[in-house]
Amino acid sequence: MKSVVSSAEGARLPVGQGPTGHLLVYIPAYNKYPLDKARKKVGRSPEQLDNVKSGQRKAVSTYEEYIKNIAQPQLDAFIKSFNPEFVSRSDLNAEQIIRKKRNYLFSKEAYENYIKKLSPQRIEQILENIPLNAAKYAAKMTFGDWRLEGALKIILGWLGGNKKITSALRNQDKLIQGEPVLITLPERAGEFKIKLRALLKRMLDIIQHAHYDPKVITEENDRLNQFVDSYSPEFVVSIKWVVIPDTGTPADSTEVKEIVYEIYSSFIGEEKAKDIRRTSIETVYHYPLNPAEYIGNPGKKAYFDMFLDIRIETKERKD
Repeated sequence: MKSVVSSAEGARLPVGQGPTGHLLVYIPAYNKYPLDKARKKVGRSPEQLDNVKSGQRKAVSTYEEYIKNIAQPQLDAFIKSFNPEFVSRSDLNAEQIIRKKRNYLFSKEAYENYIKKLSPQRIEQILENIPLNAAKYAAKMTFGDWRLEGALKIILGWLGGNKKITSALRNQDKLIQGEPVLITLPERAGEFKIKLRALLKRMLDIIQHAHYDPKVITEENDRLNQFVDSYSPEFVVSIKWVVIPDTGTPADSTEVKEIVYEIYSSFIGEEKAKDIRRTSIETVYHYPLNPAEYIGNPGKKAYFDMFLDIRIETKERKD
């Protein structure tokens, strides 16, 4: 039974008082993305597409209208969701990345590329590719962002002081002690949640593409805590990505292949999807896998369960 220290919902504890919070939020190696959501995300009828494209063509009949109606709104949305503390692997800071994004969006090349996407030929091509694109999207989400579905609600609720979130904890989550705490100032809470959500998704992608390399995870943990610290004036907050080593599922295993086959066959049919299925005898895997063979090894890909380890302490009052 989970024990939770009671307090007013969403309350910010006084400086130097209150419990230490410690929660492990579970993130599965994969999470099946709903196929209906993929269809809605990717699929449109010819009439819907043509109506959308016609409206877009009218909105960008000139380069100036393209800047006003397309480029500037896209740039504004990008800036709003971007973490100002972010530094890319090529050492570009947030200002440089935003400038690079703006230079492209406002270029004649971007305008011409956008116009090309609105042609009737492009509509026909999109319609032909909808089933395959839907399958690709569902597979990508299953082993990507959708892994965080469920976990994000808990993480944002826990750091946002939503006491009700404790009832949403799953069997795999581990509440060690404490309760949800609003770690930031109330007026910054909305901005914090938006940016943290986007940051965690990017980090999961980086960690996975780095094959869970411990060095990369350490770098991402440092970056994550720098970001959180910039929003938390009264609390010491530590958040770490933690790999659960004995949960590895090889990317070329029958388990993974069957999931991918199920997704693709739902969209493009069993006959076209049959090549995805393993036809030879599966390699004999020894479970649990030896993590050293997969973690940080670009030549052997596997998916691992993870925890996001969240610890919250109140800072000591300096009288």
